[in-house]
Amino acid sequence: MGKAILRLVLGVLAGLVVMYIVIAGVEYVAHSLYPPPPGLSPTNTADIGAVLAAMPPQALALIVFAWVVGAFAGGFVAARVSKPWPRTAAMVIGLFVLLGVVGMIMMAPGHPT
Repeated sequence: MGKAILRLVLGVLAGLVVMYIVIAGVEYVAHSLYPPPPGLSPTNTADIGAVLAAMPPQALALIVFAWVVGAFAGGFVAARVSKPWPRTAAMVIGLFVLLGVVGMIMMAPGHPT
């Protein structure tokens, strides 16, 4: 039982790392293809709403794509590492993605939802 729980925890941690790397990588590409308007910074909370409003639909689609692919990649890795409970590990990754999306929606004024 102890080994199974260790594998579950390690699987979730590995899944979170993969999820973060995939999301950050795809969002980096999206921001490279569609940079924010001059004078607005996506790191400044006050400018986030203006940056989102100025983004073309393709850029917003790439960000959604980043979160979807990150969720699947992280869930896949978590499930593969934690053999005893693969669904549980994948669902934990999905929960973290859900919390991240809700946090982004609450943080970004004027979020396109």
